[in-house]
Amino acid sequence: MSAAFLAPGVSIPLLIVAGVLADVGGVPFTLPIGATLLAVVCCLATLGARRLRPPDAPRVTFPALRTVLAFVSVAAIVAGVVVMGGIQSPESIAWIPDNSFHLGTVEWMRRHESASLLDVNSYVRLDAPLSYPGGFHVVAAAVTIWSGLPTTAAIHAVLLAVCAVTWPATMGLLGASVWGRYAASTPLLAVLLFDMPFQFLSWGPLW
Repeated sequence: MSAAFLAPGVSIPLLIVAGVLADVGGVPFTLPIGATLLAVVCCLATLGARRLRPPDAPRVTFPALRTVLAFVSVAAIVAGVVVMGGIQSPESIAWIPDNSFHLGTVEWMRRHESASLLDVNSYVRLDAPLSYPGGFHVVAAAVTIWSGLPTTAAIHAVLLAVCAVTWPATMGLLGASVWGRYAASTPLLAVLLFDMPFQFLSWGPLW
């Protein structure tokens, strides 16, 4: 059960590591190369987690699987309706100053077949590659490179996945860690918070 809750959130840093490895190795982050690197990173992370986990580490008590899936599904529907209402169209663009950076960054990474965190600031030609938290841009770049979707559509797809799946699932893990079996409704409560997904859309249909 913990793996199901962790998967959406953990997949993002794993993808970031795979993108950096491709960049350091000087290879494009195409689907065959990216998927191979991602599989290697996942295997290494799994082995490392097993070796570092203390044998006497406390186990988290999760609610029944059927109950959790029901609440996560409802949370995904709620978040999805809100996000899709803000997006309106896969090609829509929020007319705010920040989007020139966000759209340009993902488009630059797509054209250079890069999903590296080190390239997030390449579009604006900054010498400090890690000065901006660009995990979202890495995921969006990987989606547009692998799928062939336009940059705007890829960003909207990632936005929808984050708000409707990643956020409720990771909040469910947090709730289960604190309240155990009584935390089944945590994913549903998570989407009722102002910061996510409602505040996430205050920047327009892209952010």
